[in-house]
Amino acid sequence: MTHTGAGAARRRTTAFDTARTAAPPLATNCVLPVFLAELDLQSLGMLPMASLAGFLTLLNGGYVVVLIVVGGQTFGKMAFGVRVVDRGGCSVTTAVAVVRVLGYLVSVLPLGLGVVSMFLDSERCALHDRLAGTRVLAGLSTSGH
Repeated sequence: MTHTGAGAARRRTTAFDTARTAAPPLATNCVLPVFLAELDLQSLGMLPMASLAGFLTLLNGGYVVVLIVVGGQTFGKMAFGVRVVDRGGCSVTTAVAVVRVLGYLVSVLPLGLGVVSMFLDSERCALHDRLAGTRVLAGLSTSGH
């Protein structure tokens, strides 16, 4: 399927913005809580890593799920003027948002290949969007269907 005109430009811009903003939220959500707890590298080593990783994963996943369900946008998506919707263009349900977050883990773990795949996809959907049945569109307000 070939896309032309404003719609194709919007999808290309959305794919680029999503790829460009994928890593900073993960780094911020992992580093910021450690910094706010005033932990240095020595005391960080004393924490049980599995528990810390689990907590930070839930924190990041919960942040994304709640904001995507409530308004279709995380703060990064708000800054770039993009919004997550389902295939019908409606707001995303909690179950779909959870699937999207879990799919995002699958997308980024193998060297980010699931995210890179959006540049090869005709609809510019990353792996996690395909798994959840969502898409990211540019230029949408936060009011959903």
